[in-house]
Amino acid sequence: MRRSRARTRLGVLAAFAAAAVGLPAVAGTFASSDVKTECAEAGVTGHTGTAKLDIGGAWDFAGVVPPDWTAELSYDVAAGTLQSWTASSPVLAVLMKGGDGLVAYAYDGATSSTTAITTPANSSGNPAGISHITFCLGGGEGDPVPDPDPDPLLPLSLGDASAAGTYVETFAWSIDKSTSTPFAVRSGDTAPLAYEVTVTRTGSSLSDVAVAGSVAVSNPNAVAVELADIEVASPGGDCSAPSSVSVPPGDTSVAFTCTYAGVTSPPLATSVSVTAAGGLGSSATIAWDGDEVHAEVTVVDSFDGADPVVLDGTTYERSAATPASEGCRTVDNVATIVGDVGAVLGSDRVTATACRQAITAGGFTIGYWNNKNGKARLAASGRCAEALAPYPASLGTFQCTDLTGSLATFNKAANSKDALLMLRAQMLATVFNVVLDAPVGRAPLGYAAVPSPSGSCTTVTQLLAEAEAAVTTADRATLLAYKDVFDRINNSVQPICA
Repeated sequence: MRRSRARTRLGVLAAFAAAAVGLPAVAGTFASSDVKTECAEAGVTGHTGTAKLDIGGAWDFAGVVPPDWTAELSYDVAAGTLQSWTASSPVLAVLMKGGDGLVAYAYDGATSSTTAITTPANSSGNPAGISHITFCLGGGEGDPVPDPDPDPLLPLSLGDASAAGTYVETFAWSIDKSTSTPFAVRSGDTAPLAYEVTVTRTGSSLSDVAVAGSVAVSNPNAVAVELADIEVASPGGDCSAPSSVSVPPGDTSVAFTCTYAGVTSPPLATSVSVTAAGGLGSSATIAWDGDEVHAEVTVVDSFDGADPVVLDGTTYERSAATPASEGCRTVDNVATIVGDVGAVLGSDRVTATACRQAITAGGFTIGYWNNKNGKARLAASGRCAEALAPYPASLGTFQCTDLTGSLATFNKAANSKDALLMLRAQMLATVFNVVLDAPVGRAPLGYAAVPSPSGSCTTVTQLLAEAEAAVTTADRATLLAYKDVFDRINNSVQPICA
């Protein structure tokens, strides 16, 4: 703080004040070298050194001037005014030189002033333009005594560090689409097809992994001190920070960043360490916050050329049109995984065949073979044992010598809850239909090709062989599937393959 002020013109005290006018003020900070002084000529005593600014030139220094001495000035050359100044060490006086005169302003060891001072007045009565400004440095009366051993600088210290991490995690998916009815044969306009879709999250990958943070630095000195050899490290990271910084007095912070280009999967680094010259060190636990991409997906289904629809389950049925006349057509179905912002993450395609065909002819129901007409026809043919021979596992309990009793037993089974018994009753009727069929203008019933529960087209004779092989191992659903086909054959309503 400025304690007093006086002004001397050519060594004589005088009162003078003026406001800054004219050109904008100019400010600057300057460092020291050696030249002459005129402080003594102005009557200033006890100064240790001088700092002289020659307007339009450089600073000149003489005597004992503190190392790295600096000053900040705001002045107007044309108006002859120094509006304010701040120096890095005490000032005894400031000399304002302009025209033929000099005004000395006494400050008695102050380090700053915001009160304007001027050069002496010229013939117009206004302050003359500034030619130079001289600072007389020192803290009091007597001969200057330089400090040969200034106080050593206190060490810097590192405080807490903080680090925030970000990343993007992108999920991958797979899809598998299948149909349990690859071949559907119908005599009507549509055929039902059943599908299943399985969508599985297969993993994820990381990208844009980065950390931003800072470390606190404390400087207990009154001057700025360099923090050197700064290094930042994090496992798997490429970290960046200034190698050194000038730390002002007090508390400040140094920022750093880390990127992790090679990290594409967990785990992520948990910490960042900071070291500097003088054995300084600090560390931070990384607080991660990630963005997820394709964490949830939607499955859309495009069936037979229609617009896609969103699936709400894994199994579903579709109805496919059959050809207008007898024949088959391919039905295309594509299921697609859709992620964020409509991104397509995968798809799977499956085809099926829908056919419009004629139906079987020449069948008689189990009721027919149980009535007198059927039994009479079977007895008259003499082929009962021949018909049963290929199917011992399914029909071995049937007795050709007791048509009435055996037929009654088998036919009654068609109404029971035993899947095998129901299959045997319908299968027996089909065997008789195949063996005793007398076609007119067409192939025998045994040569008719029908869709099998196994998913292919087989002749009725082959279908009987399949059922014979299945009765000892197949589950209830399979046995009932064969039973239903034989039931439709016996009622002459089973669609046949092309």
